[in-house]
Amino acid sequence: MVENMKKSFDRERIRLGARIRSFRKGCDLTQESMAEKLDVSVITLSRIENGATVLDVCLLLKMSKILKVPIDVLVGETSADDRG
Repeated sequence: MVENMKKSFDRERIRLGARIRSFRKGCDLTQESMAEKLDVSVITLSRIENGATVLDVCLLLKMSKILKVPIDVLVGETSADDRG
């Protein structure tokens, strides 16, 4: 059971990273420019986008503001279409 929870968590982390990458690219931001805005290294941002690290909630909030995407949409709980 614990192993299944870990796999589920890993999948969600990878999915979130892919969504962040997609929204970043949709805003025509490079990893370098996004990392600078977030005050993190490009390596850290790359690890987030690849699902290799857990995203800090404060960083998620910053990303939401920079990308102009509500957190619930960024994490995939609501689609932009659902928000009207």
